[in-house]
Amino acid sequence: MRPQEQQSVRIDTRAAASWHSEEGREVCPLFSDDIEQTSLQRLALGEAVFTAAVDGAELLVLTGNVVMDGESYERGGWIRLPAGQYPGIVAGAQGTTVYLKIGRLGETPVGA
Repeated sequence: MRPQEQQSVRIDTRAAASWHSEEGREVCPLFSDDIEQTSLQRLALGEAVFTAAVDGAELLVLTGNVVMDGESYERGGWIRLPAGQYPGIVAGAQGTTVYLKIGRLGETPVGA
């Protein structure tokens, strides 16, 4: 988040009302602006984490696991990705819940 983002926000991520269906998965939005979007996402077995190319991403595995290039990232696993396409990152055998930040990592927009 940008340094000027000072608003305190509290989201009960255990409350069903905080979650909605988006492209067939459960999503709990946490923060969004013109640079980045952060959310919690619940994915089913074998579901791809990304449905399109991204400008960069960070992913933290909260439950279950994700598989990327044959390597399993278990609970607590963290992946940082440059801009590109990542169709090969999928939820593991039990499905997964991830913290997902998508955006141009480390960049600040002009005029910010």
